Amino acid sequence: MEAVGRSNNFVPSFRRPTDGLMWGDWVTANATFNGMLGDLQHGRTDVGMDNLYIRTDSAVFIDFSGPYNFDAYCFLVPMPETKLETNSRSENK
Repeated sequence: MEAVGRSNNFVPSFRRPTDGLMWGDWVTANATFNGMLGDLQHGRTDVGMDNLYIRTDSAVFIDFSGPYNFDAYCFLVPMPETKLETNSRSENK
């Protein structure tokens, strides 16, 4: 962010969300967000930066950049017994 500031002639300042919450959730009682998303929604901050999911509910109020990082999530399950037996036989040869 500091490099972006230098190239665009501004000095960034970093702070936590005003309500002390991190990313932000939808608060049904007052139809608004809290956390960083709430600060953006209510104009208390100009830019938010974190590893957030691009969500359709918050995209109504907030303009997201394109993703800058991708995670490769996967499911882990035990190996089927037949495959384990085949692999151990081939390793013993």
